[in-house]
Amino acid sequence: MYRTHNCGELNIKHCNYIVTLSGWVDSIRLMKNITFIDIRDFYGITQLLIPSIKKKIKKEYLIQIKGKVVKRKSPNYNINTGNIEVYVNKLKILNKSIKIPIDIKKEYSRNKVNLLKYRYLYLRNFNLKNNLIIKSKILNLIRNFFIKNNFIEIETPLLVKSTSEGARNFIVPYRKKKGYYYSLPQSPQTFKQLLMIGGIDKYYQIVKCFRDEDIRKDRQPEFTQLDFELSFINRKNIFNIIIKFIKYLLYKIHNIKFINIKILSYKYIIKKYYTDKPDLRFKIYEISKKYFKYYINSNYLNYKIYSLILPNYFNIIDINKYVIINLLKDQNNKVLIYNYKNSITNRLDKKVFKNINFIKNIIKKEFFSKKDLLLFLILNDNKNYKKLINKINNFLLRSKYLNNIYIPIIIYKFPLFKYRKGKFYSYHHPFTNPYNGKLINNINKIFADSYDLIINGIEIGSGSIRIDNYNMQKKIFNILGLSKNIIKKEFNYFLESLKFGTPPHGGMGIGIDRLILSLFNKKDIMDFIAFPKNYLNKDLMIKAPSKIIKI
Repeated sequence: MYRTHNCGELNIKHCNYIVTLSGWVDSIRLMKNITFIDIRDFYGITQLLIPSIKKKIKKEYLIQIKGKVVKRKSPNYNINTGNIEVYVNKLKILNKSIKIPIDIKKEYSRNKVNLLKYRYLYLRNFNLKNNLIIKSKILNLIRNFFIKNNFIEIETPLLVKSTSEGARNFIVPYRKKKGYYYSLPQSPQTFKQLLMIGGIDKYYQIVKCFRDEDIRKDRQPEFTQLDFELSFINRKNIFNIIIKFIKYLLYKIHNIKFINIKILSYKYIIKKYYTDKPDLRFKIYEISKKYFKYYINSNYLNYKIYSLILPNYFNIIDINKYVIINLLKDQNNKVLIYNYKNSITNRLDKKVFKNINFIKNIIKKEFFSKKDLLLFLILNDNKNYKKLINKINNFLLRSKYLNNIYIPIIIYKFPLFKYRKGKFYSYHHPFTNPYNGKLINNINKIFADSYDLIINGIEIGSGSIRIDNYNMQKKIFNILGLSKNIIKKEFNYFLESLKFGTPPHGGMGIGIDRLILSLFNKKDIMDFIAFPKNYLNKDLMIKAPSKIIKI
């Protein structure tokens, strides 16, 4: 028997128990007549008290001990086992370790070479381990939700047909015929629609997807997606499921029982927040000069003017201290802070604005409510203003005032197409139904029956009501400029399927790693992936990609 208990479960109730533990040596402290060793496994750390040690022990050696649990004289309240220690009478080295090339307790930057090269060692880091536990729990919650709502889990293929639609594909050579390839799926889009055509009423899966895109903090070339699809529904039915799902997660994870999830149109969001991914906990955006150009004193005409809207749960004293003292050290930069009624730093009003009351009235009407605070950031037009805005953004994202505050929104009625370089492209994908199922002559004004889920400024997922009509699908392909040859070659199987009594259907794809980022106020999906790629899409541990080894 390697262990009777793990290294994270012993407590004061186990005093006088004789236990066997196995784990890695986390730290060693040598005293005159005694040695203290912290032993670590997946579950935690336990302090060992060894009266005499004859074997040479080093950090990260894998050891097994037997001893008696005793009360600790100086408790360590930072760990679960901090009230006890184990008085060791037997110690065995299970396996030795050479000096490891990384400090597993340290938090590294995302592109640190050794962090990725020795990722299997960094999995011993408690923060990374806890992130993987979080992800596992989220996956279980997702499955529980969809099973309770009568969805069935079905796997779709990972070796699929390459298409010209979407991002770049990863391809896999076909051994039987030279020049032929499979493609790894960017999403299971057509397969889930085929499931609906096949009479599967409610489907979901947790699926691997692949996109050959540049890596960012919220993007990896392979990622995990929740995918679900339903038949005989409309957008309201889908919205109800999304709302129910997010409320379920927030209740199970954070015990948040009441939350209002707004449903807002794309047109409204763009007009009000200038972005289709607004973080409604706060917002920084540049104020259009059309509002103020006649009311700014000439000395400030070339300055950048931003408004920062903060809900009332922010402490104005903290904001004052941080923004004014730490960020606006440049004497040429100014800040004006308002609540709904008054200017808090009114000494700057007349210097910057000719008619501050007019501006305050515009701001009240257009931008913020009685519960908000407003900051004007008047920044000298130099090369550093973007860095300054980023610093303020980062400060707000790290702020204690944003902990456990979640503002999910559903945005709908996007444009169906976007126009670029003389060609139309799908705003989402070419299988999205037009809003209310109709096409009009002015293509630029056609809306899509599509929707995005945004939580705290992060796009979690997108979906749509799908096209269920053969002629409509052909028209969309034609608007996108797909030739008859490409349509036949890439989508003929799917077009044909639409002739066989296709039910109205729709669904959504949700990025699970992004979902976790938003629900736990994290920044990088790399922290929730056991073996991620670096910024060049390379796996530094196994040295992939690599040349094919011919046998």
